[in-house]
Amino acid sequence: MPGELKLLVVEDDNAVRALASRILLAEGHAVLGVHTLGEAREALERGDDFDLVIADVMLPDGKAGALASLLTGNRLLLTSGYDLSDLMASGDVRDVESFLPKPYTPRQLLGKVRSVLARFEGRM
Repeated sequence: MPGELKLLVVEDDNAVRALASRILLAEGHAVLGVHTLGEAREALERGDDFDLVIADVMLPDGKAGALASLLTGNRLLLTSGYDLSDLMASGDVRDVESFLPKPYTPRQLLGKVRSVLARFEGRM
């Protein structure tokens, strides 16, 4: 991930959001952490240009997949503690490559961010 990235972390669990933000900040990235789908929508609709949105699938006010329509390309990394096969069966997760199961390590988070962005850049 050359250079600073601008990342939006959407996570209703304060501890998980703080940890993910610290991991990403330590790598030199700019991070905005929000608690709800509504807050994420506001950030995206006001024109904040995020390189990637990292969002928990299940949020208090909806499902993170709803953010996809507000993003350019596939710049959405979904996370969840729920079973991947259940999330895929329900349609909440469509792309295994853009999914990170919780709990995750700092190395797993950073690796998945790199992987998702590399895939996106490869499509341009």
